[in-house]
Amino acid sequence: MDSVKSVLRRMGQARTVLRGLEPGGSFENLPSSALSAAFSPLRQPPPSFPMRRSPDANGFELGTSKNLSSRLDEFGVPFPEELLEKPPLIKPTWSVSEYGELHGEHRVDDYPRFYFFGDSLTDRAFKEDEKGFGWLLRKQYEGKVEIVNRGFSGYNSKWLHDAFQDFIIDVAEKRGPPAPLLITIWLGYEDAHLPPLAVHVPLKEFEQHLRRYVRAILDHPGMKDTRIVLITPPPTNVKQPQEPPIPFPGSTEIQRNMVLRTRAHRTWLSKRKYAEKVVEIGEEFEDKTLRVAVIDLWYSVTRWACSEEINGVSTGFDELDEIDTLPGCGLPKAKVFREEIFSDSIHLGKKAHEILASELLDLIRGRWPEISPESLPLQEQAPSDQERMFGVIADTIAGMKEIH
Repeated sequence: MDSVKSVLRRMGQARTVLRGLEPGGSFENLPSSALSAAFSPLRQPPPSFPMRRSPDANGFELGTSKNLSSRLDEFGVPFPEELLEKPPLIKPTWSVSEYGELHGEHRVDDYPRFYFFGDSLTDRAFKEDEKGFGWLLRKQYEGKVEIVNRGFSGYNSKWLHDAFQDFIIDVAEKRGPPAPLLITIWLGYEDAHLPPLAVHVPLKEFEQHLRRYVRAILDHPGMKDTRIVLITPPPTNVKQPQEPPIPFPGSTEIQRNMVLRTRAHRTWLSKRKYAEKVVEIGEEFEDKTLRVAVIDLWYSVTRWACSEEINGVSTGFDELDEIDTLPGCGLPKAKVFREEIFSDSIHLGKKAHEILASELLDLIRGRWPEISPESLPLQEQAPSDQERMFGVIADTIAGMKEIH
């Protein structure tokens, strides 16, 4: 009888989890007890990073994503895809130089480059409609530097080593001089998710992966002048608990204790710990070399939200941190980030990207003025966006003629 009750209870918890994953639900807001009871963590080997070496019309395709959504637990309930270790299907954006290499014309191997390397935050940062920081930097360096999007959605620091080797190190070696002028590394947002999510990487292991990326660049004989900027993951945006219809003595403290146990708040804390670790690593390398710097985006966007005036009153980061009411933490009396910072609970808004772009440009101008937009000359050999577009159209027409 006890085993039957246990089965029924777990099935009910599983349904609760699945309902939370429906549109309008939030996986991060589900009680941790329901998650741990309803699902057993899947411990699969790290995903491989198979590659097709010959580029096709769409660019490099990194294998295919296995359809694991059909996997069921012992009760016939499908596991959410968020819990499955599977590499996403990735088609990195072709850059100006790679376009030229692909078509055998307009070769621009000596065109100066920045690489922006990271997870989905970097990938989305190049969207014009979101005014991402990658798009903003491209506007600043237009005609002077080719800024290459190397963001891989859904990947954590552990899964990205092959992509880093293939799309940054190997490409730089193939091109030869000049070495990349700058490489940004923006990781930790996926890693900081709590288990049993498969993208979770323990903090100590995350530190090892991040150090390995930095050392690979610093120790590479062909990248002796390449600068590195580490960027911390941003915070999350946890909603405040609803006030009780009729407040009673101790109600705020009860709400606070409940929020402290939620998965959402613990995820917020985790993002902060990973951000602090990135700062720690960055400052350690800063003390050893002038080639490394760090941007604390977690602190910057939180500080900006703290400084907003509400009803004519402005409060500071330290003041709110002391009383545990920093924006986005979800505790009672803590405000949420506005849409300018988070377009939803996960994706960064335009103001957050603006803050990051501004901090990166200020860092470059102050630490490495020789690669600032004002210091670099215009490049004439690179095809414009219009030329690239017409080149694609011409190639498509030519291919159609060959078929007929």
